[in-house]
Amino acid sequence: MHISAVLSHLGAWHKLQNDYPDEYADIQRVVASVDIEQTATQIPQIAHGTRRYSPQDLHDRLVQHFASLNWRTQYRLRLRNGQGRRYSEINALKNAVGVELTFGEFAFAESNLFVKFPIFVQAHRLQIGCLLIASQSLTQSMHSGVSSYEIVRDRVAGLAPLPLKYPFAIIGIASTPGPSTPAPQVQELTSELDQFLLKTTGYTLSEMALLTESASYDFKVQLPSNKVIAKEVCAFANLAGGGVILLGIDDTGHVQGIERSDLDETQLRIENVVRDNCRPRPTIGFNIFDIHDDIARCLLVVQIDEVSRKPCMSRDRIYIRSGSSARPADTDEVRRLVLSSKV
Repeated sequence: MHISAVLSHLGAWHKLQNDYPDEYADIQRVVASVDIEQTATQIPQIAHGTRRYSPQDLHDRLVQHFASLNWRTQYRLRLRNGQGRRYSEINALKNAVGVELTFGEFAFAESNLFVKFPIFVQAHRLQIGCLLIASQSLTQSMHSGVSSYEIVRDRVAGLAPLPLKYPFAIIGIASTPGPSTPAPQVQELTSELDQFLLKTTGYTLSEMALLTESASYDFKVQLPSNKVIAKEVCAFANLAGGGVILLGIDDTGHVQGIERSDLDETQLRIENVVRDNCRPRPTIGFNIFDIHDDIARCLLVVQIDEVSRKPCMSRDRIYIRSGSSARPADTDEVRRLVLSSKV
């Protein structure tokens, strides 16, 4: 068999390849090691000339191969709640990569994604969750009641953006068609913008738009005046953890973008304003994101780091974030900023 397709969330497939190369290689090796013909039932069913294969036998053979590569198989996590002890079990686990084999109805895959994997993540046992699911071409040769990768992929993709804040990959497996194995088709569910925003703010763009207020980010349709830029940057620099300004997005979270032809001038202007008006000068970074249907426009996300020596000032005024806006700090707030200074 081989991996035919992948649906990745929060860059899980990329993380698996780059951060966990041994576990990635193991998963490839396990799938390739199983001969689907060996999973035929003892008395094969013949339906329209198609041989039927056993999901349970396929499941057991895959688990055995993971065990042979020193994965912890059928790993049980003991949980405690007000009603006593309970357990959750995962098919294979190694170095914070978990694999669950799902050869059943969609509800089982949904339960793994929304219940089982999050439990292991919260228990600090799991960093990346992988679901192995038979592709449609394979399920047609299996007993009834098995949802295909394509069904699970479409239903999960239809829920996007997902509230799940951990990386997972849904992996479709198929029988090897011939002497050469094609590369899997990989679909990334989370945009580069949302991956960046989740890492820096904890929210996707859609979640940001639903929140009425947040101190850690600000939407701007276009670049405001120099005075407003300095005030906003100083306020974020005084905020624990800093913040981001999303340039090219209106107050409702609707993406409008800015002209790519103005990008260099816009970044230079922000840098000059910060250099000339903010003391101490905070560190800022620029992140550029494409707009899917408009190559002439883009989004510019300005990341402002928290300053270690507070307060950050502009024109002898101290600004702080208050909800979704920046305002002058009062005496008590200035005192707290000075006390929170890291130097």
